[in-house]
Amino acid sequence: MHPNPSYRQGMHEVLAVILLVIERDGELCQGSDSKGLAKLTSPAYVEHDTFMLFEALMDEMLPWYHTNDKGGGGSSADKPPQSTLGSVFFSKHADDKSGPPAEFVSPVVASCERIQEVLLEKVDKPMSKMLTSLQLSPQLYGIRWLRLLFLREFKLEETLVLWDALFACSAKQEKAR
Repeated sequence: MHPNPSYRQGMHEVLAVILLVIERDGELCQGSDSKGLAKLTSPAYVEHDTFMLFEALMDEMLPWYHTNDKGGGGSSADKPPQSTLGSVFFSKHADDKSGPPAEFVSPVVASCERIQEVLLEKVDKPMSKMLTSLQLSPQLYGIRWLRLLFLREFKLEETLVLWDALFACSAKQEKAR
């Protein structure tokens, strides 16, 4: 059904949060007076709903899981798919009219570099200068941030609030297209 990408480390953590939220919502709505709401959140469909949401999220996050190895499906000539979720992160060279780099840079690495070298510079110059002076590679922290959507950086309830904002911004960007 989905030959690429195969499982990547961390996908199960994202899936677990989706499952947890669906189960919580179902429990909250089962006592509801609304028959439609109770049917919509029926425990009989938890697995189905979890799969559909996970699949949709992974479709958006696919560029962050793209690899250039033979198992990941792709050569350096392949163009990885584009996504709406956090699309501002994807192109390191979005402001650079000279074009992409000559060698292949995975989308997740390009996203990390764009966050540290372009976006952080705009919102927190002192931090940007410090990271640059320390020669801290953005991949050291950024890959985990992006692939796990900050799951390990915040408490679960805080992460869910952040996810709401990320998904709302993503939907707004998609609507604007």
